[in-house]
Amino acid sequence: MTNVIYILPIILIFVGVGLLFVLMIRLSALLVMPWGAPYVPCKEENRELIRTMIREKKRVLDLGSGDGRVVADLAAENETVHGYEINPFLVWKSRTTLRKAGLSGKTRIFRRNFWNCDLGEYDAVCVYGISYMMERLEKKLLSELPAGATVVSVGFRFPNWQPVRNEGAVWLYEKG
Repeated sequence: MTNVIYILPIILIFVGVGLLFVLMIRLSALLVMPWGAPYVPCKEENRELIRTMIREKKRVLDLGSGDGRVVADLAAENETVHGYEINPFLVWKSRTTLRKAGLSGKTRIFRRNFWNCDLGEYDAVCVYGISYMMERLEKKLLSELPAGATVVSVGFRFPNWQPVRNEGAVWLYEKG
């Protein structure tokens, strides 16, 4: 009985901290929604397609990198992989995940609003966007990325750019 008295408060503290963390992520998502898409984890099958579509690139960028799983996946076969994420709690989570995986030297997560950044240094970009941002993002990518750059979009297509490959909800684009 005395063990239960000591263990129960510890369990309640862990549950409380976990619920607080989830609440903070959800609330912070509401604050960043006007600038981009809400956080939705990428499905494993889509992450596998992203890995096959983006290979052996020098500089890869995940726009709205969320929890960093796509960045970690892409680090296996690409030289340098960066993530831009506006949600501070997801930035912290993804940096922690990448550090624990030993990928800190090859990856980096920036707390940035990608609308205010020049994307011209990247030769591949991945994005899991949302419908209302795709037309504006298409224009930004076409004007800033170098010729030959690869773009993978998950969930939503660009309205005018024709994909060179499509599998399910994943589209591959190449800038001519």
